[in-house]
Amino acid sequence: MNKNLKKAIEAARFDASNVPKPAPLITIQGRTVCSVSGILALGGLPKSRKSFVLSLMVAAIASGENVLGMNAKAGRVLWIDTEQAPHEFGQKFEMIQRIAGAKALKSDDVFLFRRERPETVLDALHELCTGGQYQYIILDGLTDLVSNVNDFDQARDLLLSLRILTEETQTAILSAIHLSKNSGWTIGALGSAVDRVAESVLTVEKEKDGATTIKSRYMRSDDDFRPFSIVWNDQARAFELGEPAAHSSSGFDLSVYTREKLIERMQSVFAGADFLTYAELSSITANEFGVGLTVAKTRILARLKHEKIISRHTRGQWVFNYAENGKQSTDSTPD
Repeated sequence: MNKNLKKAIEAARFDASNVPKPAPLITIQGRTVCSVSGILALGGLPKSRKSFVLSLMVAAIASGENVLGMNAKAGRVLWIDTEQAPHEFGQKFEMIQRIAGAKALKSDDVFLFRRERPETVLDALHELCTGGQYQYIILDGLTDLVSNVNDFDQARDLLLSLRILTEETQTAILSAIHLSKNSGWTIGALGSAVDRVAESVLTVEKEKDGATTIKSRYMRSDDDFRPFSIVWNDQARAFELGEPAAHSSSGFDLSVYTREKLIERMQSVFAGADFLTYAELSSITANEFGVGLTVAKTRILARLKHEKIISRHTRGQWVFNYAENGKQSTDSTPD
């Protein structure tokens, strides 16, 4: 056995007599959403106010008090931004200062890497954290740390790098990641990796009435919290807690999908695959439409079978009956 392998095995050995208990850092309604060495991901569509919610969390970190439903242990914050121009980030910076005080976030701890390549940003991140002076790292946004969000190797390597960083520096990462406009799930292979690795994945929605709604999607360390919203009180000239908009939790409506639209969606489901098992088909379809497995099986797949968009192959697997151009395929042999 070579030395590196032996070292890896020993480092991975579980010691039941010395199980670490990471300290909670950020809580919502008493539920732990992020702990020491944890990763918290905020998912949302473009311009859904993910950066705004990150700013509120930083204000809570800086003040050590409840800020619009979010509590956090005080600590120093490193902010890495890959999307905003200086004048855009300046508005967020001023808002944090107004809420939490002039010393809430030091400008020396903010780095705007809008023009840099992913590998440069990641190298800079590790270099900035070598001193161990930070308790929190803001990564806004996570999708800019890979060159291809659908590359599984890049996604795996990035999340491994971030996990090592948080463990070695005893920090927590608060990140933003885009959701797919079509499915409503975290985007690409990177999103799948984040969903698996993150301590919590929350979603941020910008409602039609102007409110910002925050929901828990995946919680590893605690139970889900109740969805809540943040609204602007024009009279008080301040943000305040509100009730989630009634339409934000509306049910899935399959009737809005035409046959052509369903065929388009299934092209994505079967991308790169000639056949799928029923388990694979159900899971990928659920992700594509942003629904649970039960809805995917009993409603979506049932309609797809009825309309002969998909069919069961003689080998027991499932096949998509339409080519990439949307025309019916003639090479499938359903039973």
